Amino acid sequence: MIPTSSGGVTSNAITAAFWSDQYAVLTEATNGKIEIFKFGSGKTGEYGVEYATANSVAKITINDGGCCANAIWYS
Repeated sequence: MIPTSSGGVTSNAITAAFWSDQYAVLTEATNGKIEIFKFGSGKTGEYGVEYATANSVAKITINDGGCCANAIWYS
């Protein structure tokens, strides 16, 4: 568990990146917050790669009264 800038309210969704298991985006629909995390210090465990750290690498708040119940990765 790691602290996030999210308030932990409605639609606190996390979506993993399709190209790497080291990145994930967290959205919070109520206040329009979006935060991207990069996981580090991984080791292979019983259920796949287990990460010991996660750092926020980008944050944005979309001031439109709430947005983003979920996110997609696009390139």
